[in-house]
Amino acid sequence: MGIYISGLIAIAVFSGTGVMAAERKKMDIFSVVVLGLITALAGGSMRDVLLGRYPVFWIGDVNYFWTSLIASLFFSFLRKFRFCPTRLC
Repeated sequence: MGIYISGLIAIAVFSGTGVMAAERKKMDIFSVVVLGLITALAGGSMRDVLLGRYPVFWIGDVNYFWTSLIASLFFSFLRKFRFCPTRLC
């Protein structure tokens, strides 16, 4: 269970980095969320395809997708209010 939770946290963090990159480019909310999803899910999807694992991890367990979607919206919401815990903003 600990590895599963760590995976979900990692997905949320990667989604946040995608949102930060999209917000710097002044993208709209749809583009921000899509980029957050791609950033969070594409690397693991590529890994699963290259290793021949089907279905890919986020289709086999949709909690990864929902975590990424909610994290993208959450981080986008925080960025709209200029709340940024780091100096990278």
